Amino acid sequence: MRKLLLLLSCFASLLLITSCGKEEAAPTLEGVYDIIYYSTNNCGGENITLDTDKESCSKIGEYEFCLGGTLSLTTDLFTIDLKLTVDGELDGEKVESAYTADGNVLSICTELDDCETAEYSLNGNILEITSTDEDGCNGVLRGRKR
Repeated sequence: MRKLLLLLSCFASLLLITSCGKEEAAPTLEGVYDIIYYSTNNCGGENITLDTDKESCSKIGEYEFCLGGTLSLTTDLFTIDLKLTVDGELDGEKVESAYTADGNVLSICTELDDCETAEYSLNGNILEITSTDEDGCNGVLRGRKR
């Protein structure tokens, strides 16, 4: 009986020691990400894939597309500063929106409270955002955290 109590005491002590360590902080979305990948599929035209890890520019149809820009997230502001060059001409756009994250879902809202949802995953320093609109157009945006 005494050995059993001693064994249970050791087990309880082990549980206390292992549960007293510092908890790992959950990964945060906040930060600046360099846009490294963009693709669309089923969007009514030619499917587009731009992957700067493979090459900075891609020929799609008769046009050459080059991708760049940043995605910035603060506690409640989602800013995308997309730099897309088409045949040497810069076509950029900067958009700021409010956002919330719940589980793996982002809700991104414009000033007019027009909100869209997208799924996201954060693997190491890579953030991937995937969305599908009501017409079935799929989009993927991937960024590498600085």
